[in-house]
Amino acid sequence: MHNFLLPQVHCDKFNIFVLVAVAFFAFFVNNNSIQPDIMECRNIVTAREMVYDGHWIKTTLNGEPRFEKPPLPTWLAAVAEIVAPDSVSAQRMMSGLAATMMVIFFYLLWADYTRDRKLAFVSSLVFLTCYSVILMGRTATWDIYCHAFTMGGIYFLHKGIFHTKNIDNENIASADDSYNDSVKHLYSSLLFAGIFFGLSFLSKGPTSYYGLLLPFIGAVLLVNYKLKRSGSEDKIKVTGGVIDVQIQTVESKKIKTWPAILMMILVCIIVGGSWYFYLYIFDKQDLLSVAGKETSAWTSYHIRPWWYYYKFTFETGIWGVLLMCALFFTYWKHRAKDLSMSNLSQFSQDKINAANIEISDHCDKKSSGNFDYKEFSKKYLMPLLWMVISLVLLSAMPEKKKRYLLPLLIPASYLIGYIFMYWQTCVKNGLWRVKDSVIGRDGKIFSNSKLSWRNGKLLFNLNTWVIAVVVSVIPIACYILLYGKGTISGSLMAKIAIGIYIIFAFMVRCIRRQQPLRFLYFTVILMVFAEITVLPYIGQVVGYQTNITMTSLRTIPEMRDIPLYYNADTLAPRVEVIYDLHRPVRPLNLQDSSAVRAAAPCAVLTHKDFCKEASVASINAVDTSRVGIFDNNRWLKSNRNYRPEFVYVVTLLK
Repeated sequence: MHNFLLPQVHCDKFNIFVLVAVAFFAFFVNNNSIQPDIMECRNIVTAREMVYDGHWIKTTLNGEPRFEKPPLPTWLAAVAEIVAPDSVSAQRMMSGLAATMMVIFFYLLWADYTRDRKLAFVSSLVFLTCYSVILMGRTATWDIYCHAFTMGGIYFLHKGIFHTKNIDNENIASADDSYNDSVKHLYSSLLFAGIFFGLSFLSKGPTSYYGLLLPFIGAVLLVNYKLKRSGSEDKIKVTGGVIDVQIQTVESKKIKTWPAILMMILVCIIVGGSWYFYLYIFDKQDLLSVAGKETSAWTSYHIRPWWYYYKFTFETGIWGVLLMCALFFTYWKHRAKDLSMSNLSQFSQDKINAANIEISDHCDKKSSGNFDYKEFSKKYLMPLLWMVISLVLLSAMPEKKKRYLLPLLIPASYLIGYIFMYWQTCVKNGLWRVKDSVIGRDGKIFSNSKLSWRNGKLLFNLNTWVIAVVVSVIPIACYILLYGKGTISGSLMAKIAIGIYIIFAFMVRCIRRQQPLRFLYFTVILMVFAEITVLPYIGQVVGYQTNITMTSLRTIPEMRDIPLYYNADTLAPRVEVIYDLHRPVRPLNLQDSSAVRAAAPCAVLTHKDFCKEASVASINAVDTSRVGIFDNNRWLKSNRNYRPEFVYVVTLLK
C-alpha cells in the first residue's frame, strides 16, 4: 500500500479519492449497529413530523414547538425519511456525508495552508481514525453538520484572504488583468465562506463559531503577529483590511479586503438567520421563550468544573498518548532545528562555505539563523495554538460534554500527522542510525549535544508499541465478549483473529524497520477491517436488548390509528419512546372524567395500572382493557443504565 500511495500522494484528486474511500468504511459501513441515542431520536422524530405532519418551518417534537435547534440537519433527515422511511441507516448516511465533507475540507485547508499535500494527506488519515470523529460521523445529530460547514467556511476564508494571486507582470494591461483576477478570486472565495458559515449557523447556531472558527482566527493572528515581530513576513500582507501584494515591478496594487469581508458577514447573516427571522415575525413569543431556555441551559445544565476536559487527548482514541507528546512545543521546536541542520549537512562543503555556514560543535547560536522559524510556526505553532485556544474556550463554558471536543480534534489530528512526517524525515535522512546522536552520517557535527535524536526514536517506539499491544488484545476481547457469549460463530471468530493478527504482524514489522507511514497505513487498514467484521456485533457487547418491545405496539391491529396519551401528572415519555411509537403522545388529565371520556377511544401509557392512576369517575366513564406491559429500555436489566421509568402499562379506553 505504501508503494502504491508514494508516487501519487502529491496529487489532490488521488488523495481525496483515497480519503473518501476510507471515509466510506469509517462512516457508512454497518452504521446501524448501535441503536439511536436521545439526541438522534430528537432529530429523527422532528424529521418525521416534518414529513408526515408538514411542520417544515415551525418544527415540532411530539407535537410541541421545537425551536431549540435550527432545522438544517432535520431537513436533511427529513429527506432521508422520504427516500427511505424508518431507516436509521439512511438517517446516519446524511451525517456520514457531512463527516466526509468535513474530512475533504480538512485536507484542503491544511494542503492550502502548509503547501504540503503529503502532510495534509497523512493528517487526514489520522483524523479519519480518531474515535470521536468516527462516532459523530455515524450518529444522526447536529454537531457534525455545524463543524463540517464551518470547516468549509474556514477553508474558503483562508483561500480568499491569504492566497490572493500575486501581480507579477510589468505590463500595465497584464497587471490590470491580474488585479481583476485577484479581486474576483477574493470575492468568490469569501462568498462561499459566507454561505458555509451561514449553513453552520443554520445547523446549530453559533456553537461552531465559538469552538472552531474563533480559535482558528486567534491562532492565525497570534502566529502572524509573532512572525511580524521577528521580521519574517509573507509576500501578501493583510493589514488594516487591505491586502498588500508585494511585487518586483515599479508599481504595487492594493486590494481592499474589508468590502469582501462585509459581504461574507452579510451573506452569513442572511443564510444563517433566515429561519430565525421567519420565526421572529410569525412566532415571536415561542422563539423568545425557547431562546431564554437555551441561554440558561448553558449556565445551568450539564455543569462541569473547568478542568473537566483534562482527558481531552483520549478523544482521539489510539492517538491519545501521541497527542500528549505533541503538546511539548519546545521539544518539537528543537527537533525541527536539528532537522534543518541535518539537511544542511547534506550540502557540499563549497555550498556551505558560499552560504557562510559554519557547522561545528559551537554552532547552536549561529544555526538558529538558518532555521526557518516562519515555516515551523506555520506548520506546528499555529495548529498547536488553535488546539490550546479551543480547549481554553470550551473549558470556560459551564456546560460541558465530551462531544463538544470534536472541533479540537481538527488541529490535534494535524499535529499527530506532523509528528508522523517528522519521523519519516528522520528515517529518510538516516538520523536514527547514527551511533553518536550529534554526528551526522557524513561525520560532521550539526547539533547541540543536549538534543538527542535517540529521544525521537524512543518516542516513535513508545507510541507505536503501545498501539500494537492494544491491537494484539483485540482478538482476546472478541473471544470473551462475542464468541464467549454466543454472539458470533467459531468460524467468524477464527477469521477475525487471523485477520487482526496478520495486520498486527505487519505493524510490528513496520516498528522494527522504522517505517512510520506504513505503520499509519496499517492502522487505517485495521480500522477498516474492524468496521467490516466486528462492528455489526457491537450492540451485543454494550448490552443492548435485541428488540425494543414498545415498537411491537404498532403491530397490534386494535392500536392502529389510535391516539396515545400519558398521565399529565407524571413526566412526559422520553423521546426514545416517541421514536419507537412513531406517533406523538399527548398529556391527559386522568383525574378529569370529562377529559378522559372526550379522548376515548384512545390508549393511555401509565407506569402503574390505569385504575391506580386515574380517578374513580374517570374509570367509570370509559371501558378499559389492558393491552400489555411494555419495557422500552434499550439496556438489559443487569446494566446500570436500565431505568424503571421506561416501563409502561398500556390501557385501551373505549
